[in-house]
Amino acid sequence: MARYEPPAQLCELLEPFDPELRRLALRTRMLVLDVLAPCCETICDACNAVALGHGSTERMKDFVVHVGCRGHTGEVATQSLSPYFGLDPPLGR
Repeated sequence: MARYEPPAQLCELLEPFDPELRRLALRTRMLVLDVLAPCCETICDACNAVALGHGSTERMKDFVVHVGCRGHTGEVATQSLSPYFGLDPPLGR
């Protein structure tokens, strides 16, 4: 995993989660970075979840891929391709 070493902040946030969930989250992150790098990565602590956003800037509206890790359900979910990926957003957005 040396290609995209996870930041200390991410490792700390994932620490309370099940080891298999941590491995899945870090592998999913590596796959996303394999496809999108170089890109901006944002890590959010959402109380009972950890969210990663990847895109061209640190603004949420520019994220192309979202990865959410929910410890209480033991899930890693990805939501990929923002509705405006590669397109200009409608006026007023």
